[in-house]
Amino acid sequence: ARAAITDFLEIGAVRVHEGPPLGGRATAGPLLLGELTTLDAARARMPAVVPAARGLGSPDEVWFDGTAGGVTSLVYRAGSGLPAAKHTDGIGLLIQEFTGDGSGFLNKYLTNGSRAQQVAVGPYDGVFITGGDHFLAYDAATGEGVTADGRLVGNALIFQREGLTIRIEGDHPLARMVAIGAALR
Repeated sequence: ARAAITDFLEIGAVRVHEGPPLGGRATAGPLLLGELTTLDAARARMPAVVPAARGLGSPDEVWFDGTAGGVTSLVYRAGSGLPAAKHTDGIGLLIQEFTGDGSGFLNKYLTNGSRAQQVAVGPYDGVFITGGDHFLAYDAATGEGVTADGRLVGNALIFQREGLTIRIEGDHPLARMVAIGAALR
């Protein structure tokens, strides 16, 4: 089902807003994912999951950031059947997992013709964001609601599953993104 976002939509640790952010600016800068680690080391700090979808094996890189309870980022480099996503420096798929509800931790702003559509990822409610560029920003560590500079993002699927908020970014259509999300183990 398609839904218009009038003010914001909250999915776990992510809040999706209509329109540009107050303060901050959107850039196409580098991904800041924390510290390079291993999947086992990330799993020792939080319950990280990986996709079992056809065509995806182990991630090329695993990153961990201890901010707000923990963020594990799985990086799959672009290659055959995995085109490079916009604004990601050769990444074909980025899966980020956030622990807890993290209210106000990650904000997405719909601008430049981007739109949000409510979707189901298996039994979980989610939102698929596509079209135009949208802006991804993190709140200040103090929780004061100050928005730091963010980055421009392409297609993204966000849903919450058993205490994890999962965000999948890539240049893939809705059906492929949902299949990847449903295949997380």
